[in-house]
Amino acid sequence: MNLEDVKTGMKVCTHKVLGETKGMFVKPKHLKARRPDSEGVVLDYIPGHGGDCWWVKHGDAPDGSEIGAYCFDEFEPIQEGE
Repeated sequence: MNLEDVKTGMKVCTHKVLGETKGMFVKPKHLKARRPDSEGVVLDYIPGHGGDCWWVKHGDAPDGSEIGAYCFDEFEPIQEGE
């Protein structure tokens, strides 16, 4: 996915193979929440990462444990009707 195309609220599907998390400064629960080949919704960019990293929500856990941290090139938009 192109960085300029990432928008808050867009539905996405993560890639089957995810990249490294080395250099991501986020809580471990958000690294554990990363899911390959899964649908989610982009919440916002992760501050301090130059716009390259984004929060993607996979579920509704109240503690935020289903919000994963992803680089913009680890997911693709889901087109309506897919």
